[in-house]
Amino acid sequence: MEKTYRFLKILILVLAFAVVLAGANVLYQRLGSQVQLREPEDQAQNAAPDFTVYDREGNAVKLSDFRGKPVVVNFWASWCGPCKMEMPDFQTAYETYGEQVTFLMVNLTDGSQETVDSAWEYISGQGYTFPVYYDTQFSGAMAYSVTAIPMTCFIDAQGNLVSRKMSALSADQILEGLEAILEDRMKTKMGQLSGGQRQAASLLMATVAKPKLLLLDEHTAALDPGAAEKVMDVTRQLVARDKITTLMI
Repeated sequence: MEKTYRFLKILILVLAFAVVLAGANVLYQRLGSQVQLREPEDQAQNAAPDFTVYDREGNAVKLSDFRGKPVVVNFWASWCGPCKMEMPDFQTAYETYGEQVTFLMVNLTDGSQETVDSAWEYISGQGYTFPVYYDTQFSGAMAYSVTAIPMTCFIDAQGNLVSRKMSALSADQILEGLEAILEDRMKTKMGQLSGGQRQAASLLMATVAKPKLLLLDEHTAALDPGAAEKVMDVTRQLVARDKITTLMI
């Protein structure tokens, strides 16, 4: 009788434990379905890593110094054949968009295979005028995990890394990258125009098909539909003669 009582007592305890365990499992499942792990909403998922490079005089320059303006970062070296192939197109892009976009042509200056003097000798010898900086401390190379060059990064005005290309770029590919980082800026500029100015700018964009990018600056404030017609006449002539691929107002 005593053994039977003890057996029943143990059985009741086991059943009670099983009930508690099952209830805990159900509660866990319900809570788990309601709680989701997520990143903080204000976390900048695509924030471009900051780095420090130096100009020819040895002055430190940070990527973050140019926040508020789109930036193109190109990692290169004078011994790199593909880097040299894309340089003329970067020079053209700089001459065209240098006022709207900051260009950081970052030389991988290791002090042996590439020095400040050897890099500058190449740049000056080719007549390039875009800004050149020297990554003597490998800050940029480490920040962007540069294992092969050329590498080009397109960064918007808010400091977000929009795209990264790890090969030599053609003129069209450079323009495509510029369009990506200037698109938001163009929309902002359009939003600041009055109704008549916005109509004139839209008319230009709709009429001139070949230009891929329309940049709006303070001069647009003086643009009205009548002035737009005159600009379009000149623009059509230039486009027809393949003189421009980009319309800048």
